[in-house]
Amino acid sequence: MAEVALSLILLVGAGLMIKSLHRLMNRDAGFNRENLLTLQITLPQTKYGERRLVEPFYQRLIENVRGLPGVVSITAVDNLPLSGPRGATAFNIAGRPTPAPDVLVDANVQNVGDRYIETMGIPLVLGRTLNEQDRDGPKSVLINQTLARQYFRDQDPIGQQISLGLPQMLATPWMNIVGVVADVKHEAMEKESYPTIYIPQTWPSMALVARAQGNPLSLVSAVRSEIRRLDRAPLIYNIRTMDQVLGEALNQRRFTMRLLSIFAAVALTLAAVGLYGVVSYAISQRMKEIGIRMALGAQRGDVLRLIVGEGLRLALAGTLIGLGGALALMRLMKPLLFDVSVTDPLTFSLVALLLVLVTLIACWIPAQRATKVDPMIVLRCE
Repeated sequence: MAEVALSLILLVGAGLMIKSLHRLMNRDAGFNRENLLTLQITLPQTKYGERRLVEPFYQRLIENVRGLPGVVSITAVDNLPLSGPRGATAFNIAGRPTPAPDVLVDANVQNVGDRYIETMGIPLVLGRTLNEQDRDGPKSVLINQTLARQYFRDQDPIGQQISLGLPQMLATPWMNIVGVVADVKHEAMEKESYPTIYIPQTWPSMALVARAQGNPLSLVSAVRSEIRRLDRAPLIYNIRTMDQVLGEALNQRRFTMRLLSIFAAVALTLAAVGLYGVVSYAISQRMKEIGIRMALGAQRGDVLRLIVGEGLRLALAGTLIGLGGALALMRLMKPLLFDVSVTDPLTFSLVALLLVLVTLIACWIPAQRATKVDPMIVLRCE
């Protein structure tokens, strides 16, 4: 009974983690992650210490890689989606009163290269995307739906102006909002999207993102060659597909799920072996009783129901204890779950059914052997 109860608790925990991970992996990240190659580039400070040298390097690189066979589109961004905790930058909206000192208006700022929205497959909601002219003329920016919803509820954000920096010390010139794009999961799949601003500019350290026609890893050699052809000094590292980025973002949850699943499998095996052993021992102690029952006319089915029923009663008692324990302990797992209730009825029902099935198998095997006993031989031996 104790083994059954423990295995049920562990199986419920593993089931909830599997369901949670499945929902996270199928959650909309806000972009199309198929066939995307990412690699990090860091330009040496000694050679690219001035901003005016950085922009031309990335422009030439993007133009050269765009012409490679198998490349659909290419861009750059300073922080990839799902790359971890966000940075917060204060910003101001033209024509709005200065907020109170204790009210911070901030957003996640993403510096992006040409055709970032198109390459990542981020849906455009309003306005237009960024183009080459936005980089050279007056600064144009994009915002995400969360920022538009929070700060432009009753207004059309297109044409509004924002600037970066604290209100009392304006750090950047005013920039025009030209479009609104869908929310992207920048911090983690389980986190809600944060207000985000996309600015068309590049920095010495950027992630190059290329969408391939087929396997994105097939582009690695050609892209690396193009970088080296422009300059052999940049550092190239973190070569991954976007699917691998997502996998790494979910590694901690996947590890917890696997650990719980292993413990649950071991506990279930021990419970099955324990039930099998208990029933087998009980049968060996009751051979005379079984022989007398069969000699008096009991059928094999009667004996089978008797033995399996007693084993099931043990398992059901353990299941009830385990259900109570699971309902109490699963609340501790709430921070690890996403979009799954700690009392999810489907998971609890499936685990209970699995335990009943395992119990039937564990009891059926020794019970079948007991029904094949010749009652005359048993009574003679007794």
